[in-house]
Amino acid sequence: MDRIFKGRPETRIENPDYLDGLTDTLEALTDEELAWVSDPREGVHTVCKFLPTPADVFDLIRKRREAADKFKAFGKPKNLLQPDHDPVLSKDEIGRRKRIVMNTLGYNPAAPAVQEKRKLVPPTIDDLASMSIKTPAGPISPQLIALLVAQGVDCPATRRHKAERSAEAA
Repeated sequence: MDRIFKGRPETRIENPDYLDGLTDTLEALTDEELAWVSDPREGVHTVCKFLPTPADVFDLIRKRREAADKFKAFGKPKNLLQPDHDPVLSKDEIGRRKRIVMNTLGYNPAAPAVQEKRKLVPPTIDDLASMSIKTPAGPISPQLIALLVAQGVDCPATRRHKAERSAEAA
C-alpha cells in the first residue's frame, strides 16, 4: 500500500471510506497480482492518475494477466533438449585440432603469452649529465676515465686527465 501511495500528491483530502475500499480490494489479490500493482516501473500509479480506484487496479491486473496467459497457452515444452555430452576424443583427434588452430591463428592460444624483454640501452653522456642523483657520486675510476678518453668524450674528467698526462710528459 505504501509503494502505491508513495508518488501521490500530498493533498490529504481522500475519503476514509476510499482507503478502506482500496485496502479491501488489495487484500483479495494474490502475491503475484500485488507485485504487478505495486511495481515501481509498471504499477497502477504509472497508468492512472491519483487516486487509483478499484476499477483501475482490476483493469491493470486484467491487462497483465492477458499478456501472461498468451504464453501459458503453449504450455511447457514436451521434448526438452538434453545437454550435449563432451565427446571422448582420441589423441590423434586432439593433435589434429591443435594443428588446425596453430595453422589458422599462427600461434598456440593455450600457451602462456611471452612478453618481449625490454632491450636495455646504456645511458649516454647527456643522460648522465642531466641526471639528478640524491647521493653524491664517488670519484671517477681510472678505468672509466680511460674509456672516456678512448671514446673521445669531452668532459671535465677527461680534460683533467689530459692535463695530468701532458704535465707528466713535460
